[in-house]
Amino acid sequence: MSTIRIVTDSSAHFHQIDATLSQQIAIVPHSICLGGRSYREGVDVSSEEFLDQLVNYGGAPEISPPSPEDFAAQFRELSRSTHEIVCVCVSRRLSRAWHNARQAAQPLLGKLDIAVIDSMSISVGLGILAHAAAKFSLEQISATTLRRSIIMMIPRIYSAFFANSMEDLYRFGRAGSSQAILGDMLGVKPIFAMEDGDLAPMEKVSTRAQASERLIEFASEFSNIEALYVLYGRRERAVEARQLYGRLAAKFPRAEISSLVFRPSLATLVGPDGLGLIVHER
Repeated sequence: MSTIRIVTDSSAHFHQIDATLSQQIAIVPHSICLGGRSYREGVDVSSEEFLDQLVNYGGAPEISPPSPEDFAAQFRELSRSTHEIVCVCVSRRLSRAWHNARQAAQPLLGKLDIAVIDSMSISVGLGILAHAAAKFSLEQISATTLRRSIIMMIPRIYSAFFANSMEDLYRFGRAGSSQAILGDMLGVKPIFAMEDGDLAPMEKVSTRAQASERLIEFASEFSNIEALYVLYGRRERAVEARQLYGRLAAKFPRAEISSLVFRPSLATLVGPDGLGLIVHER
């Protein structure tokens, strides 16, 4: 049996992945246009550099998913060493990556066994699933069993994100202009949760301190936490993220807790001053 290879897109955020598993995963990048320049996510610009440029530029970036041709090229490249590929993509409601991967796979079916999975997640959520898929691929299980195992993990990943203002959501295409103007006049700061693969309004708060409190309450809804991931935007928010990290560590001493900077694809959704929390249940 050949080793199954894993493909994902660049919105996946990995934490402490070792070299062996990293070699099992091929990443197809999104493209981001900002200030007249185009970048391949994770290739041409670091997360920190992108966040700085996003703040200084002040406009809304344009993000494009990997094209069908991008995915097809990656599938053909992997066909040199395997005939089984599992492709785990960012939620289809947040990007067309999943659709484009399926389109790319169609002409290759028969020569390759390609399964394309909608993670219904983004960022670390997607990274958790791609990382698990890579671990499973080394166990010499069938592609069908691997796919089923990943799909069973999806409901155990939960995400909530705080945007600093309604204006951020308008700039990044998640709110209408009148909604943004009224929200900022009222001092509304929205929190969204991932539901069925999309960002759904969860609550509105008035201050960033209230947002941190609500994220802690969000984590408290789960009784069997394996890991927690605090996500934040530009470096000015690092202190706030560390404080949230510390409070979560005190409240959930048995959980693995990490603090990570937004990848560009997430920053384009919730803005450079956002804050997020991803919960992975056992």
